[in-house]
Amino acid sequence: MIEGPCKLVVASEVRPEKADEIAEWYDTIHAPNLLGCPGFLSAQIMRDETGLKFVAMYDMESESALMSDELKAVRGFGPFVDEVRSVQRWVVTPTKA
Repeated sequence: MIEGPCKLVVASEVRPEKADEIAEWYDTIHAPNLLGCPGFLSAQIMRDETGLKFVAMYDMESESALMSDELKAVRGFGPFVDEVRSVQRWVVTPTKA
């Protein structure tokens, strides 16, 4: 487990008919909910030029932020779970460069 600052990176691709709704949900519901969880410091949500691929990056105090009961209550794609075609998740740390 990573102790110290790190990021949770979530890359996803969604169905076209729900992409704008998912973007709104990310910005107004999901990111604020995650920022209310212990250890989450900031969130940045981005889309590619097609509007179908999202990358969410969450700064965390440490990887232990992923273990909280608060996060377990809000993680995932909520009402859009069936609209997500693919998802990848990583926890990353800064390089020393």
